[in-house]
Parts: sequence; structure tokens; C-alpha cells
Amino acid sequence: MQPPIRTVIAEGSLKDRHRFAWANTESVTVKSDDGFVGYLLSDDTTVREDRDDAALSDIDASDRILVVATKDGSTLNARRVVVANN
Repeated sequence: MQPPIRTVIAEGSLKDRHRFAWANTESVTVKSDDGFVGYLLSDDTTVREDRDDAALSDIDASDRILVVATKDGSTLNARRVVVANN
């Protein structure tokens, strides 16, 4: 029996939100103090900025983002990407 999928929030504290690094059509990568973390994207992944729908192309390297993801084994699946107010 597999353990249930758990929700992971990629955020340490309000001021430690991850910096956006890069994205393509399949994944988004963020940089934290301890390295890079990649999240797979799907058609169900939502991107929000200022409470509005956004696109990954709207995010640039100066943005801090919050990624809400599910973990399935070693795979992190992005459910929501939110641009945080700097």
C-alpha cells in the first residue's frame, strides 16, 4: 500500500520565498538558499499574480514565487504557482 500523496509548500518563511529561476512548458525551477528545486507542470497547474490568472511567461527572475505541489515518490507536481509581492 502506497502512502498518501502529501502537499508540499515550497516556502520556509515569508521572507524566504523561493526566487524564480526558469520555466518551460513542462516544469518550473526555483532557487532557494540551499539549491534548485524543479516542479513538473500539468494542464491543472494554475499560475496567479496579484490574485489574477497569469502565465509563466509573466514571471521574471526578480520575482519571488510560492509553489504549492504534491509529492509522488521523488516527483514534485506543481498544483499552483503564485507570484509573491516583493
